Amino acid sequence: MAAGADSGIIPERYLIGVARVALMRCQESFHRIKEQFAPDLVSCEQLKELARLGNAQRAWQPWASTIRQEIEQCQPPLHETSKALAASWQELVEHSGKMSISIRTENVS
Repeated sequence: MAAGADSGIIPERYLIGVARVALMRCQESFHRIKEQFAPDLVSCEQLKELARLGNAQRAWQPWASTIRQEIEQCQPPLHETSKALAASWQELVEHSGKMSISIRTENVS
């Protein structure tokens, strides 16, 4: 088989590159979500406004309370996702550091 011909084996460095790009896209998407979540939903002002709506209209109080609970339940999964992404980056870096290059020498007489 000629050098560079397709042997059906995908080089590890290529797979690591693909994983890096996919992880980078995931990280970017996560940051966009997290950046919107904090100021748009869980800011003090927004939560106060939600409470105000619930207090202004008694019929809306159960709805406002449910929405607040649901917003608060979003925080732990965001934290866990952040930890999982950090662990993924660490594993990718460790794995890419283990790639080795072997050199074979031959004496020609």
